[in-house]
Parts: sequence; C-alpha cells; structure tokens
Amino acid sequence: KWGDLLSGKDVLTIDDETRAIANEAIAKDGKWGVEAVSDRLVAFAIAISGNDKTKVNELKNAIEKGFKEAEKILGGQLPDISYRTYDATMKKLDDWATSED
Repeated sequence: KWGDLLSGKDVLTIDDETRAIANEAIAKDGKWGVEAVSDRLVAFAIAISGNDKTKVNELKNAIEKGFKEAEKILGGQLPDISYRTYDATMKKLDDWATSED
C-alpha cells in the first residue's frame, strides 16, 4: 500500500535500468522535467480560462490547491522537482498575465 511505502514499512526496489529511464524523463529536457510539465500546466490553464488574463489569480489558486492536495495524498511532502515545477508554473502564469499579447 502507498502508506506502507511512505512510512518505510515496505520498501520498493528499483533496478538500475528503470532508475536511468526515470532520471532521463525528469531531466531538464525530459518529458516530465520542470519545463515540460510547467509548460503543459500553463497551456492547459490558459486554455480553460479562454485566454482571459483576468482569471490568472483563479488559475493560480486552483493550481496551488492541487499541489496542496497532492502533498496530503503523498504524506505531506512532495519531491523537490514538484516544488520547482510549481514555482516555474506560477512564474509563467505571471509572465502571461503581464504580457502585451
């Protein structure tokens, strides 16, 4: 169970090949890296807002709520990459909201 893994009761062993694939996926240019994921989050947020910059605070609040829910589900703390993704997402939303286009 997830809780058993988080508590240390159970241990999940990851082989070197799987670890290498995961590290590549979350690398700077990886599909699940900070830039790629924050780009997708921002693109989705802009799309659901109808490109309405007046909704930036509502979008940011929803994303913050999602991250807080993920923290609760995962035992109160997310991996560092998640917080870097959150920060990048918020900055990109601020940049979009203040852009002239």
